[in-house]
Amino acid sequence: MLKDPRYTLPCLVYIAVIATAWVPSLRRRWRIVAVAALAAVAIFNGASQLGGVGGVHSIDLPNAVNSPIGEYRFTWVNELGFFGGPPSDAGRPIVAMLDRLTQRGVTDTIFDASTFSYDGYHLTGLTLLAIRTKQGMPGFTPAYVTSPKTAWVVRANVAAVGRPPCLMSPLGDARMGLYVFRGRVPQDIARTRPDCP
Repeated sequence: MLKDPRYTLPCLVYIAVIATAWVPSLRRRWRIVAVAALAAVAIFNGASQLGGVGGVHSIDLPNAVNSPIGEYRFTWVNELGFFGGPPSDAGRPIVAMLDRLTQRGVTDTIFDASTFSYDGYHLTGLTLLAIRTKQGMPGFTPAYVTSPKTAWVVRANVAAVGRPPCLMSPLGDARMGLYVFRGRVPQDIARTRPDCP
């Protein structure tokens, strides 16, 4: 499954050509009607996406799945446009946490791949946030956590851990928290005190 509709943008050129290739083969009167209809659709789409009017209307076809690109879903109006709205700043608390880690001497932050691969998180995006705070990019494996200058961040259920997290998860399930450990990856995070910045 694709994580973002931008991955399909290059296909739009081909889809547009295939979807309208039949228009020149029509007789003149029907060709004018088809061009007028396509122009009306284009004008409505532009007004809908630029002006935020029309709502979101779609039909789930057989085999429809819940995905950002709407596989097997016929959408005829979507006022949010192709990207689903403006950028989110829900990650600001994570950026602030990374800034504090950098101020404490952390040069690399590793996000636990098994807990940051769903619920709105994206490992590459998190790594870019770490780079933005002047940190390096060692990878996603806990094997790189060997010194106090490397932080390991894991996302876990707060009730299951039994300790307050360094930061409540700003994305996804509100019961989840972010725990930071430095120098080594603990065998059991419930028995290890996190090193919160």
